[in-house]
Amino acid sequence: MRIRGTYITATVIAVLIGAWLYSGQLGENGVEEHPTLAQANQQRSAELQDLAPTKVRARVVHAAPQVREVVLRGKTENKRTVEVKSEVAGRIIDRPVDRGAVVKAGDPLCQLSLDDRMAALNEARAALEQATIEYDGSLRLKERGFQSETAIAQARARLAAADAELTRRRLDLERGPRAAHLRPTA
Repeated sequence: MRIRGTYITATVIAVLIGAWLYSGQLGENGVEEHPTLAQANQQRSAELQDLAPTKVRARVVHAAPQVREVVLRGKTENKRTVEVKSEVAGRIIDRPVDRGAVVKAGDPLCQLSLDDRMAALNEARAALEQATIEYDGSLRLKERGFQSETAIAQARARLAAADAELTRRRLDLERGPRAAHLRPTA
């Protein structure tokens, strides 16, 4: 069996490295002794006695209280947000509280303008009168055979819508003083 040259070279290198490592151990006589801490201190103090004394400066220091201040920058967020809605529409004319202020239930948040409430009520009354006239006319035309059921249904729907709008405007006018101040619910 023939051994390759690379195996022989690797074996020779391994033997040489092992002998080199072992040669470092052969020359020593075993364990080296280290002095104890007390012996090292005695030796150091003997060396220092041979030197000149060291000059030292001293001063008296009095303790004083110190105030530490830390300046931090941050952003605060509210814990809870309440959405406030009005029962009636209108233009805001006064806002007695600032945004983000703490309020309690019942505190006024803003005041709405009541200027156009009466005009809106009169407009709704006129629209109801017009829808009533149109509906009555549609019924008369039906009796003569000139009006279809679809046209009568449309006239009836317009009359009902005008009546509902009039009721809504009356409620707005009645709520006016109460609804002029929006109030949070909780």
